[in-house]
This record gives sequence, structure tokens and C-alpha cells, in this order.
Amino acid sequence: MSSLQQSLFLSRSISGGGGGTGLFVWGGNNYGQLGTGDTVSRSTPTVVGGLTWTKISGGINHSLGISGGKLYAWGLNNFGQLGVGDITARSTPTVVGGLTTWTEIKVGRDHSLGIAGGKLYAWGVNNYGQLGLGDKANRSTPTVVGGLTWTKISPGTYHSLGITGGKLYAWGRNNYGQLGLGDQTSRSTPTVVGGLTTWTKMSQGAYHSLGITGGKLYAWGLNYYGQLGLGDTIKRSTPTVVGASNTWTEISSGRRNSLGLINGKLYTWGMNNIGQLGLGDAVHRSVPVAVGASTTWTKISGARYTSLGIAGGKLYTWGSNSNGQLGLGDKTNRSTPTVVGELTTWKIIEGGLFSLGIIA
Repeated sequence: MSSLQQSLFLSRSISGGGGGTGLFVWGGNNYGQLGTGDTVSRSTPTVVGGLTWTKISGGINHSLGISGGKLYAWGLNNFGQLGVGDITARSTPTVVGGLTTWTEIKVGRDHSLGIAGGKLYAWGVNNYGQLGLGDKANRSTPTVVGGLTWTKISPGTYHSLGITGGKLYAWGRNNYGQLGLGDQTSRSTPTVVGGLTTWTKMSQGAYHSLGITGGKLYAWGLNYYGQLGLGDTIKRSTPTVVGASNTWTEISSGRRNSLGLINGKLYTWGMNNIGQLGLGDAVHRSVPVAVGASTTWTKISGARYTSLGIAGGKLYTWGSNSNGQLGLGDKTNRSTPTVVGELTTWKIIEGGLFSLGIIA
């Protein structure tokens, strides 16, 4: 996995007043993944184009966005992960196909998932069956996955998760039990995980997965650094309850670390080599640990070695900053949450291997 990180943010025009929702980006840009028409990296938020964006998602080196129900893609495209029918990189947002009903998009390492009209589409690399199409052939255009009506999707490095009818499905690579199916056999089609029908949230890192059902947090997969939050470093191949709380509301995974919210408090655990847990040190944790005393956290997002969160409407970032992905105007790592700019109306952030947000 590349160490490259970049950040994308959705924001109301900073210059004031109305003007719709603009896209702001920063961080590494060697493949044009920032969408700025060049390959110049940024360490502070930079506006992209004039479209009104409703959703955005970014991976290691490519990005997706929705505007007016249309899907746009840009960045690295060596496996067809942009969905534009070829393997040529783009440095500006490019329309994908003719559909105007896209509602959800998510980017994995080199593959992409999206929902349009309730149908699940997948494209990009497929070496472990992570597209869910029953084979291992790459796709360079969005391809329908089965006939179910999907509500949520979450691609990881080499595996994918989805929710339909409250049931959790998993597919792709499974070498550490990250699919949650009780074994280490990869799957190339969506497969039901257990018998629960009340899953509401899910997230996955490189080789581990998290999910919320009934307010309880479950974790499974690789656990070398305690990223499952179970107090040890033993991998799990089925969803395992983390702690006693039944009030988890948000979860997000970094590459080998995890974040979660309980009653507005931020908890982090797992790998912490660059301070991505936000605890002021570089010590790994194997159980959820509260970050500061604030109870006003509303959103969280884990990237590769970088984390983001919203508290009191302010945006905070911490962890790796090798490409300016913290948006703080430098390349200095941070081990505690640090405010980005002066805006106090951040509403939504969303991350996979990097992060994004919307200002109300």
C-alpha cells in the first residue's frame, strides 16, 4: 500500500454567504487525485471547480464524487478504478457513464463501489473478488452486483462490506478472517455474515472490520496492534463484541487502527506509530481509550495513518502529515487533535484511506 495520503473536503463557500457546496482538497497529488488539473501537492485546503457536490470519497490515489446525481471520478486509473472505460489517469473530475441517480459512493484501495437506484455497482481491481461479481476479472466501468437493494457500502483494501435489509454481507480477500465468516477463505460474491438483521454501521481498515448492531460494537480480522479493541493481539474470524457499551454511534477504521464514538466521547485504539490515535504519544492500544475530555464529537474518520474528527463544529486532524494531508500548512505530524482553520460549522466528514467533510 502506498504511503501517499491526500484529503478531500466538501465545504460551503469559505468566501461567505451562499454559493452552494464546493469541493476543497489538500495533500499528495502525484496522480491528479486532488482534481486540481495538475500533480502539485497542497498542504492547505484548495477549491476545485464550481460544481455543487453532495457526496465525495477518496482512496489511496483516486477519488469519486456525486454532483446533481451524476458520478465523477479522477486520479490514478491503472485498474479502471475511475470507471470511465479505460486505464488513463485524470486530474480533473470526469463524468462516469450516463446515470443520474447515484446516491452512495465509496472508494477502496484500487476498487470502487457505488449505489444508484438501489443497485450496487462495482469496478476497478478484482484480484481477490472484491468486486463481488463471482470472478477475479477487473472492470473499468460500473458493473451491477447481483439483484439486491443496497443501503450502505464500504470497500477496504482488498475486501468489501455492504448492508441490505439490515443484514451484513462481506466479500473479497479473507486471509485474516476479515470477512467475518468463521474461516479464511476468500469470497467473490456477497455472503451473509452471521444471523443478525440490525446492522447499521460498518467500516474496515486494511485487514480488519468493524460493525455496529443494536448499539454494540463488533470487530473481526487482523489484530496485530490491538485494532480490534479486545485487549489482545489475537485475530478473529467472526464478529466479536468490543466491551460492554451498547451506545456506540459512529465507527471508522484507519489502516491498522480504529475510532469510535460513545455519547459524544471519542475513543481510539490499535496502531499508533505516528500518533494516529490522538493520545499524545506513539504507544499502541488494544482497548478503546478516550481522547481528551470532550463530549461534543459528532463525526470521525480514519485514513491510512491519519485521523479526523468534528467536535463543536470544528474540524480536527492528527497523525501522519508527510504530504500535508492534515491541512495545517506544513508536513509536521501531530499526536493530538489539532484544529484546521477557523471554521466552526463542519457537519460531516467521511474517510476511508483519506478523509472529507461538509460544512453546514
